Amino acid sequence: MAKNMNKNRPVLRDPNNVRLHKGVDVRFSKVSLIGTLMAAAFSLLIILPVLAADGETNIGTSPRLNAAVFGNITDIAPDGTIDANQAILIDVSTVDPEDTKVGTTLYVGNSTTAFDYVLVTFKKAGTGGAAQTVDVKNATSGTTLTLSLVAATPAADGVHQAAFRVVAAGASAGRDEIAATDGQRIDVTDSEGTVISLTVDAEGPDITSITPSNKAIQKSTTVTYAAIITDSASGLRGDNEDPGQDGNSDDDADGITTAEPLAAASGAAVDINVYTQLSTDGTDGSTDRSASATSGWTTVTDGYSFSFNQGAHAAQDHYFYVTATDRAGNTTRTDSDSDTSGDQNYKITVDSKKPTIDSATTGTGWDATDEEEESNNAAIKLVFKDTGAASTDAIDAASVAASDFVMDGVTISSVHVNGSEVYLHLDADLAGDAKPEFQMLAGAISDAAGNTNASQDITSTDGIAPTFTVTITGDAGTSRPVSEKKITVRVVSDETLKSAPKVHFMEFDTDTPTADKVEVNSVNADNSIKSVSGADNTWEQSYDASDMGITAAGAVVGIAVSGSDKNSSNIGKTTGFTDADSDGKPDNDEVVDMAKLSAANLIAEVDDNINAPSETLSPGGSTGETESTKPFIKLTYTESAEYFFEGSDSSVTLSDGSKVKSDASAKITITSITLDGVDVSGSLSVVDDETFNLATSGLALGEHTLKYTGEDAVGNSKAREFTFEVLERSAYKVPLSPGWNLVSFPGTPTDNTLTAVMGTNPAGTVLGYQNGEWLTASKSGSEWAGTLTKVEAGYGYWVNTTAFTAISTLIPEANPAAVLPTVPVTTGWNLLGVVDIALNAASTAVDGGDSSTYFSSIDWSVAYQFDTQGNAWVKSVSGTADNRIATARGYWVWANKAGTLVP
Repeated sequence: MAKNMNKNRPVLRDPNNVRLHKGVDVRFSKVSLIGTLMAAAFSLLIILPVLAADGETNIGTSPRLNAAVFGNITDIAPDGTIDANQAILIDVSTVDPEDTKVGTTLYVGNSTTAFDYVLVTFKKAGTGGAAQTVDVKNATSGTTLTLSLVAATPAADGVHQAAFRVVAAGASAGRDEIAATDGQRIDVTDSEGTVISLTVDAEGPDITSITPSNKAIQKSTTVTYAAIITDSASGLRGDNEDPGQDGNSDDDADGITTAEPLAAASGAAVDINVYTQLSTDGTDGSTDRSASATSGWTTVTDGYSFSFNQGAHAAQDHYFYVTATDRAGNTTRTDSDSDTSGDQNYKITVDSKKPTIDSATTGTGWDATDEEEESNNAAIKLVFKDTGAASTDAIDAASVAASDFVMDGVTISSVHVNGSEVYLHLDADLAGDAKPEFQMLAGAISDAAGNTNASQDITSTDGIAPTFTVTITGDAGTSRPVSEKKITVRVVSDETLKSAPKVHFMEFDTDTPTADKVEVNSVNADNSIKSVSGADNTWEQSYDASDMGITAAGAVVGIAVSGSDKNSSNIGKTTGFTDADSDGKPDNDEVVDMAKLSAANLIAEVDDNINAPSETLSPGGSTGETESTKPFIKLTYTESAEYFFEGSDSSVTLSDGSKVKSDASAKITITSITLDGVDVSGSLSVVDDETFNLATSGLALGEHTLKYTGEDAVGNSKAREFTFEVLERSAYKVPLSPGWNLVSFPGTPTDNTLTAVMGTNPAGTVLGYQNGEWLTASKSGSEWAGTLTKVEAGYGYWVNTTAFTAISTLIPEANPAAVLPTVPVTTGWNLLGVVDIALNAASTAVDGGDSSTYFSSIDWSVAYQFDTQGNAWVKSVSGTADNRIATARGYWVWANKAGTLVP
C-alpha cells in the first residue's frame, strides 16, 4: 500500500500553520495576513504534473483544477477533522496522494479503512481572496455538495483549497461529505466549468483458489500455499510501478517487475500478505510469508497468483489466512466460514501418526436417512484417534470395509464413516449386556492423511441400555387398563439391572398441544417395585391413587419405567417422553409423545366414581313435565368426560387424525330400570355407550317415578330416581294483532270446526284460499257462517280482528302410527301454512327458518308473508337462503306447477 512505501506526508500543526515538505512553515488565515514571509512562502504553491498511478488529476494551467485522493485525514488536515471553515492549504507538489489512478480513471474509496478523502485545489490568477466554490455531485444518484474553498494569503496568489470525504451512507454537508456506493461516479466542477470525475471502488479484491482447502489433512510436513488475487476495478499495484517516485520500479531488485505485485525491498508483497503456521483459529499473524512467493508469482487477468512451499510443519493443526488491498485501499481477508461472524482462518492439519481405535461402544449406529447417530442394538460405534495422541483422527471412508474387522459369531453387514467415527452395522441385535471382541486387520484402514493402521484387538464397551417390557392391568379396560382402586405394573428387563427399576407416574399439560406432543404437568417419580420370586429380571407391584399422586376421584396417568444395567450403568427407559436430562425419568414441562405412549399401552386410568346422569322428556325437555301420555325419556351419562388431561381437554388429536381420550372407559350398562314399580327394561334402547332412550305409552295424568341403576366398566354403580308429571294438554296459541293476520296451525286441532277453533276470540272474519278458490267465514253473534267451516294443518288463513287476543285451540300430539300430513298445491297462488309435528310455540323457526328448505318438495318461485304490525309484505325467493319460515305463520306461495307440499 502507498502508506508502506515511505510516501512523504506533511506534518500539519494546526489550522493556521502548515509545515511544508521542504521544511518551510507557512501560516494561512481567512481573517488577516500574517506577514510578508507567509506571502512569500505561499507564492511557492505550485501544482505540478504527477505520474499516472498517483491518485490525482490536473486540468488546465490558470485556471487549474486538481483533485487528489488520500487515505487519512491527518495527511491533509491539521487537527484530524475536515471543517467547512478550516484552512487546509497544502502544497500538492510536495505530497504524494494514494496510487488510485488507473489510466485516466481516478478511483476513491468510501470507508474509513479505504482511501476516502479528496483534496480539491483550484488556482486562478486574479481571484485574490474572493470566495470560491466547487460543486461535488454524485452523477448516479444526483446528490450534490457545494464545497467552499479556502483562499491562501496573500490572496493575490489565487490559490483556493478544501477537502471532502466520500461515505457509503449518512453523508453530512456540515462535514463536507457525499454518499456514494461501489461503481458510482463523483464529478467535481469548478466555477470555470472544468470537471474532474472520480469512480467509487468500495469492494476489496477477490481471493480465490486458496490452497490448502479449509480443514485439509496431509501427511507431509511441507505445505504448499497458493491463491489467486484479482480486482477488476481500481486493481492491484504491480512491481513495475514507482509509488515512491524515486526512479526505482523494482524495489526488491529481483529483476521481476511485470509478473509480480508491488514488492518491498525484502521481497514481500506490499499489498498482499500471507500469514501461515498460526497456532489457533482467530489468531492474527505477525510474520508475512509473501516473500516466499518471490519466484512463485504469476500474472492472471486483473491480478496475480502465487504458490510456494513451506516446510517444518509439526504434526498438529495449523491455521493461515491471506489479505489483499486494492489501489482504493479496500482490504479483503480470507474467510473459511461465511456463515460465522467475522473472518475465520483456514485450517490445515499435518498428521503423520497411524490411526488407532480409541473406543468401541455397542448400541449406537448411523441413521443414513436423517444423517445422524441413532440408538441401534445391532451396531457398534468406533472412535479413532492418532496413535499416542489425544486428538481424534479422521478416517478415509473409501478405505474402510466390513472385511477389515474380524468378529467371531457376528456378521458385519455394512459400515459407515463419519469423520473419526466408524459405525459397524450387524446382521442381528446384540444382547443387552454383550461386549463383543474383534480384531482390526493391519494396514486395512487409512486416515485422511494416508496413514494406515496397525493390527489391533478390541473388546467393546456395553453401550446398550436395558429394554423394558411393561404390562399394566386394572379391573377392566378397552383401549387401556382402568381400575377402581389400583393398577398393577409388571416390568421385565432384557438384562440384569444394577438394582430394581423405578416406576414414574405423570399427569399431562395439554394447553398447547402440537401434533402428537403435549407436556408433563406433574410427576410422582421413583416409585419402587418388588421383584417376582422365581422369575429372572421381573418385577411387579400394585399402586393406588396416592402412590400415583392422584388426589381427584378419577384421573388419567402416563407410566414410565427406568433402570440401569449392571455392566455399564446404561440407563434404560420406556418410550414416550424426551428425557432431556438423560436420567431415564420424566420431568415437569418435558415433551410427551402421546402417540408413542398410547401405542406402548403406557396410559392408565383410575376411576372410582360414576357421574350422575341427566333425564330429558320428549316432549317436555328437562322441566320434569310433559303433556304427552307417551313421552320418550332420554338418559344421558357423562362417563367419557369424568376427568380430563387438563382443564376441560378430554382428548388429544394425533397427527394421523385419531384421538387419545382422557377417559377411555366410557361404557355404561343399565343394570335395572322400573317405571312406577314395573320393569321396563324391554322398552329401553341403547343409543351409544353413554346414552339410552326409554319409550313409554298410556301414561295417566299425574306424577310418575322412574328408577334405574347404571354401572361403569370397573364396577362403579349409581342408583337414580327421576320423578316427572304428565299434565293435561294445554291449548295451542296463535297470536293475533289488530287488523289482518296471515296465520296457520302446526297441526289440525282436535275439534277443527271454525266455531270450536275460534271460540270466544273477538275476530270477525276468517278467509281461506284452497284449490284456487276463496273460502270465507263471518261471525254473527257467537256463530260462524260461510263457506269456510273448518281449519286444517298446512293451510294459511287470513284472520281479521280488532284485538291482540290469541286464538287458543287444542291440538293433539302427532300419532307415530299415523301417516304424516301433506298439502296439495295447485299451479299459481296457494295460501299455505307451516306444519310442525313437534308443535313448537308460535314463531319457532322450522327447517332452520329457510324457505328453500321448507318448500323444497314443490316447484315454486316466490312466497310472501304479511307483517300485521308493520303493515308490510316480506318476500322470499326460491333458491335464496333466508330465515322466514316459522310456526303459526301463513304464506302466499306461487307454484310453477301442481304438486304436494311435504313439510
